[in-house]
Amino acid sequence: MPLKSGTAQVTDGKAALDIKDLGPGYYTLTATADSGAPVTRTTSFGVVTPLPAKDPYYAVAMHFGWQPGWEDALIDSAATVGWSEVRSDVNWAVEKQKGVYDFGAYPLDAGLKNAAKRGIKTMPILGYRNPLYDGGKTPSSPEGLAAFARFGAAAAAAYAPYTKDFSVYNEFNGTGFNDGACGITAKCYIGMVKAVKQAMPDANVVGPTSAGTQLAWHDDFIARGGLDYLDTFSVNYYSSAGDGPGTPPEEIKALGEFAQLVKKVEARKKMPIWVTENGWPTNTGGWSETQQADYLIRAQTLARAAGADKYFWYDVLDDGTNPGEREHRFGLFRRAGAGVQGLAPKPAAVSNAVLIRQTAGKQLGARESAGDPAVYIYPYGTTTRSLWATSPKTVSVATDKPLILTDQFGKRSALTPMAGHVTLALDGSPVFLEGRVGEVAVTDSPLSLSTAGQSVTGARLKATVTADRTRAGALPRRLPVVIDGVHGTLKTRPGAKTSLTLEVPATATTGVRDVTASFGRLARLHTTTKVVEPYTVTGRPDIRRSGGGFTVKITNNDPERALAPAPVGWRVGSWTGTIAEPDPVPAGKSSEKTVELPAEVRQFVPYAYSVTTGSATDSGSLSFSPVEPAGDTTLAPMDLNSLGDWAGLRGGTRTGPDDLSGAIRYTYTDKDLILDAVIKDDVHNADRTDPSAAWQVDSLQYDLYSDFPGTPDGTRVEVGAALLPAGPVAYTWAAPPGQQAGPTPGADVSAVRDETARTTTYRLAVPWSSLGFDRPPTGTIGLSFLVNDADAGTGPDARDGYLQWGAGVGAAPKNPALFRSARLVR
Repeated sequence: MPLKSGTAQVTDGKAALDIKDLGPGYYTLTATADSGAPVTRTTSFGVVTPLPAKDPYYAVAMHFGWQPGWEDALIDSAATVGWSEVRSDVNWAVEKQKGVYDFGAYPLDAGLKNAAKRGIKTMPILGYRNPLYDGGKTPSSPEGLAAFARFGAAAAAAYAPYTKDFSVYNEFNGTGFNDGACGITAKCYIGMVKAVKQAMPDANVVGPTSAGTQLAWHDDFIARGGLDYLDTFSVNYYSSAGDGPGTPPEEIKALGEFAQLVKKVEARKKMPIWVTENGWPTNTGGWSETQQADYLIRAQTLARAAGADKYFWYDVLDDGTNPGEREHRFGLFRRAGAGVQGLAPKPAAVSNAVLIRQTAGKQLGARESAGDPAVYIYPYGTTTRSLWATSPKTVSVATDKPLILTDQFGKRSALTPMAGHVTLALDGSPVFLEGRVGEVAVTDSPLSLSTAGQSVTGARLKATVTADRTRAGALPRRLPVVIDGVHGTLKTRPGAKTSLTLEVPATATTGVRDVTASFGRLARLHTTTKVVEPYTVTGRPDIRRSGGGFTVKITNNDPERALAPAPVGWRVGSWTGTIAEPDPVPAGKSSEKTVELPAEVRQFVPYAYSVTTGSATDSGSLSFSPVEPAGDTTLAPMDLNSLGDWAGLRGGTRTGPDDLSGAIRYTYTDKDLILDAVIKDDVHNADRTDPSAAWQVDSLQYDLYSDFPGTPDGTRVEVGAALLPAGPVAYTWAAPPGQQAGPTPGADVSAVRDETARTTTYRLAVPWSSLGFDRPPTGTIGLSFLVNDADAGTGPDARDGYLQWGAGVGAAPKNPALFRSARLVR
């Protein structure tokens, strides 16, 4: 139901809410209170239609107990969106004494019951360990597994009135959750799930809930009879590390492998197949909130088409407040904060609500063809279709009756056919068509819509519609046009192209802005513009062989008006300063000024920085890490004992330099990036035959990011070296776009062990082409290095830990924002 304009009370003042005939959809709201000093708060809200019916396919992950004070509101929001089921942990820690379970002491108890009151079922995840058994690690002994199974049976009995769905562990096949003595193999998991199924035979036992599609692991699980102990097969998958940046849901490797898994499972046992985690985060360097909304509809549709019977989006609420941390930004709602006392939906929350309302209770059919592989059309029942295109396309839809078009935020419009067709522009934002739809085919429409590719907040946007009547085809001489609520008339002439430009209202929200033009009821066209702040400022290191500077860059994004910047304040480490009179910046241009830093600036160490001018600010971490030409080095190698940080795994320790230390040096030639490392390690343990598993034992890993660390548009590549029993190997775990993980192409690797000195000397020369460059880069890049230490372990991950320079490589998820900033110097 539409909202009306009005005024809302804000603290002791008033804020005018200019809301007019919005109808269903997603909106942002900015309110300013004028009591004393003006206070401005911005949030978002969604308006959705009543839910006619739920669909068991649509579900979501939720961490009960992680949002004290707001959990009831979050569950209410989940019910409003229309999710049928949530997934959350029930922790084995409820067993404080052997055989005694206090489920009321764990947050799932209250959360599950609150969700049930709102018509939402919960699937508890049985996890993970208990200090009473197996040393507090993932159970693996007969006693530990039996106790874990009894815990599961107790949970099934306690929650029998609410659910029969129980997931047995989460991502057992990865070391992120599994630290048990048995390891992460399929054989080990079968021991666990068999015990659980025997203890709770009436439950819907869901597993293996695996980390990724990992076909070899699942092949082993199926071959060993693991499906015999499951009632529902489940898997977690995301866009994999091997996918290039921006890879759409249609093309991610994991989707293709999921389809293969479905066939493998169905060949052995008829059972439900669930996707228990999938999602796209909106962290800095991840995906935009608009992309998340687009991908949500597309991913859920594609998974269903591939054979999924239920799909849990991960997850309902952002897990933290750090915008650069991926794990903090998977949510469909933002956490309360920044002066806004409420949970704010992201666009994807509304898109999920629209998807449910459009498709609930309707059978998904096979993909239909429009004669172009970029166009995706999926029928739901006989009257609804979901449509999108991975690259912009215009389609002609055959119909003899008016159609109702609904966009991803619930806005509805009518399309009336002319000569038996309507015209529709498609892109990555899905739409739904309801009505009698015949053939859909890509066409070269005589109508078009265009805007600037980039625009700025606070400025009206020019949008142009064009009618091309130089070719055959009929169009009315006068076409009514509405572009984002602004009305006009496009006059057309036979044999000519005519255009009309309208100015649509400004927006205060950055990101991708959708612009829609309706030509009466004849056609609907759609385009986008990237909305940015009117101006931005960045601070970057000026990297040299000695000393350094701080380069401040002011960018004027306004295409029409020059910028007179305010004074610039900057900080690097403990050094601060001001640029009192920065130069004016012409429209659409940038200006730079480099501030000289004191001679005490050290190479290779991190410094916190910030820079501010007016309302624009930039902050983070930088370092001055020069990469010298091979054969022309003046700097000492980096000493890992003083510059490195130890990260222990599963209680692993480093006793000192003799246990693990070393020195590393990056150099370059026109052909290669070269890493030289002399690693002191008292025990060399690299017992692997598969180079892809070299990270599990003594080895080197480094990541290169193609831009300044923390910026969103770079590419991360991860390579490494090891001295295995068969000899030295070089391997790429994360390849640049267009390449695949595997032995590093063109790498020259050597590794020599000196048992007397207890050192391993590595040299790894990797061609720039294998790192994603056609020539040595001239700008700032990111680097991060670690050396793995596995003194005595033999398990799937044998490491005690790793010594790192920089960070963001050894722990999941990989985070380029933690890399060191580096540059090739002459």
